[in-house]
Parts: sequence; structure tokens; C-alpha cells
Amino acid sequence: MTQEYKYVVWHASGLNDDTTVGIGYRYIDESAIRDDEVESWLLQTHQDGSFGAPRGWGTYINGVWRSASGRIFMSIADGSVLTATLSGNQFNELANVELDVALTGIWGLDDQHVYAYGGAPDRPGKIRFYDGATWTKLPDAPDWILHMHGCAPDCIYGVGQKTVFRWDGQRWHETNLRANVSLAAVWVENPDEIYATDVGGTLFDGSSSGFVERARWEGPLDGVAKFKGTVWLGGVETGLLKLDGKTNKIESVKPKILTRGIEARETLIIAAGNRVVFSTDGQSFYSVGADAFERIVKPLPFLG
Repeated sequence: MTQEYKYVVWHASGLNDDTTVGIGYRYIDESAIRDDEVESWLLQTHQDGSFGAPRGWGTYINGVWRSASGRIFMSIADGSVLTATLSGNQFNELANVELDVALTGIWGLDDQHVYAYGGAPDRPGKIRFYDGATWTKLPDAPDWILHMHGCAPDCIYGVGQKTVFRWDGQRWHETNLRANVSLAAVWVENPDEIYATDVGGTLFDGSSSGFVERARWEGPLDGVAKFKGTVWLGGVETGLLKLDGKTNKIESVKPKILTRGIEARETLIIAAGNRVVFSTDGQSFYSVGADAFERIVKPLPFLG
């Protein structure tokens, strides 16, 4: 009997459509993604709308961040970080470093400020810091870290299961936010403009003074970023959303872009299930790699 697999793209990171890498998963259709039943593929997006340079591992890579210089950092759930570069159409693995902590993701400001984060439910958050040469242990966070973002080394926020906390470069500070359900994502535009979302559909508005509820949506919000003056939100089940800043309401923009993650630097980058979606102006959107991941990987043996 032929095994049935599912193919999804859930992470993407880069500056624009020709410098972005994504993480795609192939896993058994009847099961949730689990370490022993999933393989992860690193993909490059191309301006002609295709995916290229696939590189696969028989493990669960649960986060990716690509720096402006082109260095690629990937977090593995079991507690290690892969680093790689891309030369033409060839990925070159640089290192696989064991960090001795369960990871949920990775993010950075630049090549000298990279943060691998994680922990476990109902326990303090764990974080490992890369300064461009070595990985070191930072003090524990108040809660399991599910996502993090910041605008400077002394202004970084992490979201846990039901709270948000700030890293000032030396220690963690708790905030006033106490959510009723698990938080999902955070975006720091500047020290007094911060956004956080939860899986219940709440958008929180934050500053150095604390957080307040800003808006609600009828489904999970699994990503947030500000781009071209607009706050963009990821609706896993309801597509790409945005905040109407005048009315403090969330509105649907592209219901078919089932957003798993959002990143915004030079370009708005959206990991959208079977493709990566880009926008340079927040008005028009175009896809790269629609259904290409499955076509590329399907003929290849399963790595798990």
C-alpha cells in the first residue's frame, strides 16, 4: 500500500522574493507533524515564481531566519541549530550545534544577534544567544517562549503561553498582559509600538507602559507584522488579514492565503501552506512556488 503524505510550507524568511528561504514539510497525512514522522526541506524562492535548491533532513526544523548577509539559521525541535549559506543553487551546511534545550523557533536582528528560543509547557523559557562566533546561555524567561521579535538588542519581546515579557539585553521583565489562551506571535515596531496575538483571535496593542486589547477576530491569529504602515495578521483558517487602524477592526484581505507566518523587511513575506506570497507595496500580492514543493519532493524517497 502506497503511503499518503501531506506537503506544506509553514516558514519563510528573507529580504525579498529572490533572497527568501522557506521550510516545507512532508509528513504522513493521517498524523500530526511529529519528530519521527516528518522530514523538513529548505527551499529557495526565485523571482520567476519557482522554488529551487531543495535540501532535506529527516527531522523537524521548526524555524528559519535568514540574515541580510545571506546566512541561514534553522532551529531543530530536539535542541540543535543548523546554519547554512546559499551559493547559486547549492545550500552549503556550515554547522550543526547542539544547544541542549528543546527549541520552538529562531530569530535574529543581524549576524551578531541571533536568538534560539524554546523550553517546555508550564516551565521557564530557554534561550541561547549567538554573537557571530559562539552560542551562550541567557537567563531563563518567565514562560515557555513560543515566538519573539524586537527592534534592538535591548528591546526584544517574547510571548509565552499566556503572557508577554521583555528582554532589555541583561534580564527579562514581565508585562501586564495575561491572556486567556495561548499567545502566538509578537511584532516590535519600536519601543512604544508592539503587537501580540493569541490563538483565540485577539490582537493586543503594547508599549513600554503595557498592553491593552485592540481587536478581535473569529479565529486563530498565527502571525503579525507591520509593513507599509499597516498591521498584517495571519489567519490560519481565514487567510491574510489586516487591522483597520481607523476603526480598530480586523478585516479580511486575501481569504485564500492561509497564512502560517509573516515576516516584513524589504518585502512582506507570507508562508501560506503550499506557497510563499510576497507584496512590495501592501496592495498587490504574488505567489512563488504554488504547489511546487510537492512536485519537487514527491518523487524522492522519504527521509524520516
